[in-house]
Amino acid sequence: MEARLAGAVLRAEEAQRHLEERERELELAHKQAMTLQSERDQLRVQEEAAEAQVAEMTQELATLRVQRPPGDQEEVTRLRAELLAQ
Repeated sequence: MEARLAGAVLRAEEAQRHLEERERELELAHKQAMTLQSERDQLRVQEEAAEAQVAEMTQELATLRVQRPPGDQEEVTRLRAELLAQ
């Protein structure tokens, strides 16, 4: 009877250790997921800022095309190169 009880206690202790280990793994995975989510959010903000900048530069380029004489292409070329570099 004592041997069976001792075996049950050992199995319970092993199960407890396994659960504690699994809990640590899940906590780590949760922290990693939160870090990735934060990084994704930051990238989304950067993407939106870049898109806004591209839209602004595109508008500026269109304005320059309308306002500048046809022979003055230096600024247009510079803006186009700057836009493409992004």
